[in-house]
Amino acid sequence: MKAREIMTEGAEVISADATISEAAERLARDDVGALPVCGPDGRLQAMITDRDIVVNVIAQSKDPQSTRVGDVIPDTEVVTIGADDLSGRPSRR
Repeated sequence: MKAREIMTEGAEVISADATISEAAERLARDDVGALPVCGPDGRLQAMITDRDIVVNVIAQSKDPQSTRVGDVIPDTEVVTIGADDLSGRPSRR
């Protein structure tokens, strides 16, 4: 199975410059638990999750209106695959 077969087309992304409030509103509106975070060049930088918001903003009494997504996303290596790469999921026949 190729990754293309399990990908979601038109996935919503958020900028690292967006506020945590904006991210939370988007997560709620789209009923999802994570959003891809892209830089100005449109390349994936990280993912922000509802857990990131709770643990790194709310639990630390930070202001969601002024805290930026880029302030809470993990500083880790991002690994991606192409749409036509094999997904690693066993194919069903």
